[in-house]
Amino acid sequence: MVKVTGLETLAEIIESNNRIEKAEREIKKMRIAELVAEGVDKENAKVMVQSFIDCGL
Repeated sequence: MVKVTGLETLAEIIESNNRIEKAEREIKKMRIAELVAEGVDKENAKVMVQSFIDCGL
């Protein structure tokens, strides 16, 4: 029984991480789109957003 519970917990953690990663990708896309809408070149916007993420902003 303990092994099954451990596997269930592991599965829940993986599913949670997948949801978090998906949300982070969506936020990144939205930030890029906002910058592009403001007139920033798309490639520059991608670099800017990744820099903000790397810096924790």
